[in-house]
Amino acid sequence: MQITRNTLQFVFVFLVGFSGHVASQERQAPAVKFSVPNKAETDKVESAAKEALASISKTESDKDFQERISLAKSEPDPVKKWTILQLLVSDAIESQNPRVVMQVCSCLEESFDFASHELVIQSLVRLEKKQKRPEERLATMGPLIASARVALNNSDFTAVDMVCTYDVRRLPKSEQKKIKQFLTGLQTASNSKRSFVDRCSDARKALARMPDDKDANLLVALYECCLGQGLGNAFEYISRSGNERLQSIARLEVDDSKSLDDYRQLADLWWETSKEVPESCRRRAILRSAACYEKCIESLNGLDLAVAKKRIESSYTEELIPVIRVDLLQSDLRRSFKNGALDGNQKQLRLGSAGPSYCQFFPPLNDNYDLEYKFSREDNKWGIAFFFFERNRPFMWHFSGSANPSMGFAGFQESLGPKNNSNSTITDRQTHTLLLRIRPNRFEAILDGKLESDIRNPLKSKEKGTNHPTELTNKPSLSIVDWWGVTTVQSATYTEFW
Repeated sequence: MQITRNTLQFVFVFLVGFSGHVASQERQAPAVKFSVPNKAETDKVESAAKEALASISKTESDKDFQERISLAKSEPDPVKKWTILQLLVSDAIESQNPRVVMQVCSCLEESFDFASHELVIQSLVRLEKKQKRPEERLATMGPLIASARVALNNSDFTAVDMVCTYDVRRLPKSEQKKIKQFLTGLQTASNSKRSFVDRCSDARKALARMPDDKDANLLVALYECCLGQGLGNAFEYISRSGNERLQSIARLEVDDSKSLDDYRQLADLWWETSKEVPESCRRRAILRSAACYEKCIESLNGLDLAVAKKRIESSYTEELIPVIRVDLLQSDLRRSFKNGALDGNQKQLRLGSAGPSYCQFFPPLNDNYDLEYKFSREDNKWGIAFFFFERNRPFMWHFSGSANPSMGFAGFQESLGPKNNSNSTITDRQTHTLLLRIRPNRFEAILDGKLESDIRNPLKSKEKGTNHPTELTNKPSLSIVDWWGVTTVQSATYTEFW
């Protein structure tokens, strides 16, 4: 679903801050989080919290909001921190600033034992009711829908319903049908998952009366494997389910000396198991199947290899729907250049030879997006880097005519080894197309239709130097950097998937 160009300026309202919230749903939790304080505790410090916020100019400017957020982050007292952040959510709603709503809710989830998706949805629903223009409401629908997906993953069906019952007649007419279809699909998935969860709850009650009920044991076993605490909690139910497939999974998973054939068998078993639960519940089984296929992929050939590759690929594309497509060069999004300029007539980005030169765009919304660049090079020398974010952490993928592709934390790259020979595939003054596919724990670079790099688990990259522009180290943005020569970017397209 593509959002029309005349709404891009409104889409940007939430682009800048949304990545923090969605990424926070997946990020590894800190070692210790504060408990959520009760109302009696917050009432005692509310006056002090308001007084602290009053010390900062209370305008709707981004700078003032950021200063108030910094104040909350630096507050050592957890009750006062919570109260300040809650006040900031209210301020952001009144200012009709969805970006700040997302940012503050992300801060709450990072510091407290608190799932923020319900607060995000409630806040954005209140905010959307204050908005007057259909295009503004359309921009708010972006984070609302994504937050509903998070709520569905957490089986918070009430929060999902708050979004799915939205009256699309408040949106631009050109987008109403598309959004309605998407919400209908989300509601269907929610109802299916809710039914499965309810059936499993009834099965647990049945097991309290009849522990050996095979059907009830099978249902609870499937729930634990695909939605619950995992295989460890499923063993007792599997053993009484009479299901040979699940019993084989349990036997193979606990075997520390699995062979390649065992991994292949385990991958097939998990794949078949994923079909026994609703689509909205099968994600964990699909991912486990793909992980096992990857363990044995080198031992496969022919049809078996083709099937394994297709199933691995599906684990990264499952449920992905293209919702936003933005032309980075021709839209009116904010950007910054260094040693570069945008050609106003031809709509091309020219990065100059005084290096490093770069262009920054905006942070991605989550871990599922594509970047496609059409570019040409001059001076018979080239070295381009693309900074991007995965789980709100900066990465740099760098490749040049004199070095293999490398990737890692911004400034800490390690050689990846090329899939193809970059040095011979880049031709001076000739247009090339580079597609970067960013997915959770996976990164692919495809140059002129050929796979250049395929990296799994880039978060495991090690520190190996500091060869990067210091200005970009921790800036949340999608960036193109050129160290040598001149690069002309003829088009740059960002596609977001939910």
